[in-house]
Amino acid sequence: MKLSAALFASCYAVLTPYFQEFGTAPGDGTKCFLECQRKLFDHYIRCSLEWGYGTDDFWRCYDGAETEFERCFAEDCPQDACDKLCIPPWKEGYYTCDELYNSGALDTIGYVICINKISADMINCVETCFCDQYEANGTCTCYPINPPFGLESFSPRWSACIAPDQ
Repeated sequence: MKLSAALFASCYAVLTPYFQEFGTAPGDGTKCFLECQRKLFDHYIRCSLEWGYGTDDFWRCYDGAETEFERCFAEDCPQDACDKLCIPPWKEGYYTCDELYNSGALDTIGYVICINKISADMINCVETCFCDQYEANGTCTCYPINPPFGLESFSPRWSACIAPDQ
């Protein structure tokens, strides 16, 4: 798995100020994930600057960094991280959809519907998890809102997190 620097930069740049604003992320799982991601991104940048992206020396320098990122998240981050609660069922569902498609039990449309269903379930899991943890931390209270136009059937549960001082 070769991860994109643009993904790191965009996720880190967009999410970090949000979590700093609230002081701590739900269950500290997301904050820990971002810290593991920052270490990986720092390693990527250092190898790129020292050796130039894509060279053999770059790959030697970068070798093992993604494995360390995965180890960091799996072992160092709390088990109540929403990613750890919601991603495993999604992966299991994805593999089930894939197996059904490869065996011929699903056609292409059935496969797309299957993937969309498990993805919607994951979105609902993550949103519920974050809201529950934010409320448990006293960071904010989640209130249901109407989904954006056109996404009503994709993800019927949307909520806004309102901080106590707002």
